[in-house]
Amino acid sequence: MTRLYFGSLCGLVFALSSNLAVQSLPYGTFTSHSNGQVVSNPAITVTWKGCSNATQSVFQTYINSVSRATTQLGGPQPRCPDYTIGKNYSASGTLTSGANTLHIHICDVNGCGDSTITVYYYVPAISVTPHTGTAPSVPHRTAGNYGFSVYNSGGFPATASFSAACSGAITSCSVSPGSASLGVGASTPATVSYTGSTVGSGVATLTATYNEYPTVTDNGSVNVSVTSNPIYAVSVTPLNPTQSVTVGTALIQFDISNNSQDESTPSTFSLTPTVTGTVSSCSLSPASVTVSPGDPASRVTATCTITGSDSVGSVRVDASTSSPASFSGNGTTNVIVTSTATIAVGTTGRNRGTTIDRDNCLTIAAGQNAAYECGDLRVIHALPATVTMDKARGPSLIYNSRHANPSALLAADVTYNGPTP
Repeated sequence: MTRLYFGSLCGLVFALSSNLAVQSLPYGTFTSHSNGQVVSNPAITVTWKGCSNATQSVFQTYINSVSRATTQLGGPQPRCPDYTIGKNYSASGTLTSGANTLHIHICDVNGCGDSTITVYYYVPAISVTPHTGTAPSVPHRTAGNYGFSVYNSGGFPATASFSAACSGAITSCSVSPGSASLGVGASTPATVSYTGSTVGSGVATLTATYNEYPTVTDNGSVNVSVTSNPIYAVSVTPLNPTQSVTVGTALIQFDISNNSQDESTPSTFSLTPTVTGTVSSCSLSPASVTVSPGDPASRVTATCTITGSDSVGSVRVDASTSSPASFSGNGTTNVIVTSTATIAVGTTGRNRGTTIDRDNCLTIAAGQNAAYECGDLRVIHALPATVTMDKARGPSLIYNSRHANPSALLAADVTYNGPTP
C-alpha cells in the first residue's frame, strides 16, 4: 500500500513538471487587432499583452518587418492564465495599402515567443484613361466624340460622377453617362461629345470624382484636331449641250460625276428633270445614281416628249444628295425642233413584175446536177424514161430552194429627208 501511494505521487509530480516546462516560454497576444481585420486609417496603434513566468526582458513590435518603438504600459496589468506575469505593450506605425504584417516578439530567461497576424488597409482611388491621348480629327462645324475608360483602382466601391470640359477649337462638351457605380476593380466607359467650332486644335477633358470621397478624383484628356471641310461637288454634263430633235420622242443623255474631295464616302444622287418650251415632259432612267469620288461618270437618259408647240426648249437635270453633306449640281441641254423627218419609199422600175425570167438570171454550177440560179439553189434528179401514149418521156425531179421556203424579194428606193440623226 505504501509503494502504490509513493508511485502515484511520483507520477503526479512528473506530470506537473512536464506541464510547467511546456508553458515556461513567454508569449504575446494582440489586443488591438485580429487576424484578417480591415482598418480604415493607415496610422495605427498596436497594443498587445505579454505573458511569462519570469521577468520579460525583451519586448518588440514589428509592422511590415520594420521594428517600432514599443512601450510597456502602466496601470492595471493583464491576467495571464497559468502564467505569473502579464504586461501591456503599445507601438505605433503607418500601414501601406493592401496587406500588412503585424509581428510581436517577447523574451525572458526561459526563451522567446512570437506571434504574427495580417491586417488590411485600403484607400479609395480612381483612374481615367487615357491621361493624354489623341482623338480622331473632326471637320469644321461637325460633331465628334471620344470614349474614355474610368477604373476603380482603390479598395472601396463607390459612385463616380463625371464632368466634361473643352478648350481650343472644340466647344459644346458633354458626357454620357453622368455617373456610374464602380465596384472594386470595375471599369466603365464614359463618352465625351463635342463640336469642332474653328479650324485648329483643342482638348477634351473628362473628370471623375467619387461622391463618397470628394477628394478622390482623376481626369483624362485627348487632343482633337479640327480640319477644314472638304469640298463637295457634283457635275451634270449633257452629252449634247444643243440637240436637234423632231416632234415625238427624243432621247437626251447626261453624265453624272462626283467631284468631291472626300474620297472615302460614295454619294447617292436623286435626279429630277425640268423642261421648258417645246419639251412637254421627260422621264429619267435611272432615277438615282450612286457615285464615289473619282469613279467614272454614270450616264442617265431622259426620254422626252417633243410637242412642236415651239421651235426651242430645254431639258435640265438636277442631281442632289444629303450624304455625307448636302450638295447639288445641274446640267442643261438646249433643244431645237427641226422639220419633221420623212422617209420616201419607191419601187417603180426596181422589180420584174409577177414572174422571174430565169434565163436572165446569173447561174453558177454548184456540183453534179446542182446550180445557183437567180440566187436560189436548184437541184435536178433525172428519172428513168418511160413511154406513154406512144411517146417516150424523160421526167425529172427539180428542187428549188425558193419553192421550199416561199418568199418574195421586193426592191425599193428609200429616201430620208430629215435632220442628221
